[in-house]
Amino acid sequence: MAGHFIDCIESVVLDCRCGEKLILLGRETVWRLRNAIFRCCCEENLTLDERTDEEAIRIEELVRNLRVTHS
Repeated sequence: MAGHFIDCIESVVLDCRCGEKLILLGRETVWRLRNAIFRCCCEENLTLDERTDEEAIRIEELVRNLRVTHS
């Protein structure tokens, strides 16, 4: 059985209020040009405004861990 692979360097993660995450493959700029609106499994509409900033999350976790170790 042959596998199907998508070669993708970039991805965008959208967070829904219900807790689900939607992963878009490709560059954010391409999705923004399309003015894309996506639908979560809970029927909520998602746009790139719901994008997860993975780097910001890692920084917040690092700062939180530093506060715990210095307390």
